[in-house]
Amino acid sequence: MNPLTNLLTGLLTHKTAACLLYFLLMGVLGCAEVPPPRPTIFPTPFPTLAASPTPLLDTGWETLAPGLERRWQNVVADGIRTNRLYIVRIDPTYYRFDIGYSPGKPWPLSLWREQTGADVVINGGYFTEEMTATGLMIVDGDVSGWNYTFGGMVDIRAGALRVRPLIDEPYQAGELIDDGLQAFPLLVQPGGVDGYSDVTADRDRRTVIAQDRAGKIIVMVADMPQFTLTELSAWLLASDLEIDIALNLDGGTSSGILLAQGDEGVPSFVALPTVITVHKK
Repeated sequence: MNPLTNLLTGLLTHKTAACLLYFLLMGVLGCAEVPPPRPTIFPTPFPTLAASPTPLLDTGWETLAPGLERRWQNVVADGIRTNRLYIVRIDPTYYRFDIGYSPGKPWPLSLWREQTGADVVINGGYFTEEMTATGLMIVDGDVSGWNYTFGGMVDIRAGALRVRPLIDEPYQAGELIDDGLQAFPLLVQPGGVDGYSDVTADRDRRTVIAQDRAGKIIVMVADMPQFTLTELSAWLLASDLEIDIALNLDGGTSSGILLAQGDEGVPSFVALPTVITVHKK
């Protein structure tokens, strides 16, 4: 190989390396698809002690109306970071439950509350990009969607809500259910003895609907993305909420709960095709 050939070969080698480096940098810094930023949400301020700006670790149960209690609680979700939980306890003696469903035409949680006149409105189960529920939906007795054989079901009859385990009690066509929706997984199994122990590292905002041992309905929203499902299951079982059964609803940007009382709660980030509503009897 003569000197001229050696020079050209070296230039080509360095040119090739430079081009590769350029395209790699452009892919990382300029040309790669960048996901859109999540909306900035400013949730309801956490209650504070009058004498101190430090947030309360646990407000305890505070009565907002007969049969309706609210609680803010700070917990360490992953051994390091603090998560804020908004928890509502509802006595079915005073309140009835319904399902709202608007397939293909989702509404913001605030509009659901306004249009239904609900005292409490909670995000529902999972849905597709076409804004239809992935699991079975029952609204005023009309049934649609795909019937899960796993997870759980919000089963509403004559306004009374029950969280139902679908493996133990699968839904059968023709059941006289007024309203219902299906979701997964069950975070606390019936009797409050076993939780969800599948290994997962995904942390997200979470919504849970549960029944306690006294038959009251508990709804909990974790408004920061710091719980895995396994960690949330373990926390529920170790908490003082006396959970008998708990079902995970849609989380992430969908998680939200709003109360008419005090116009407070945790807003969802997106419009929703399905919700659970709570009204005074």
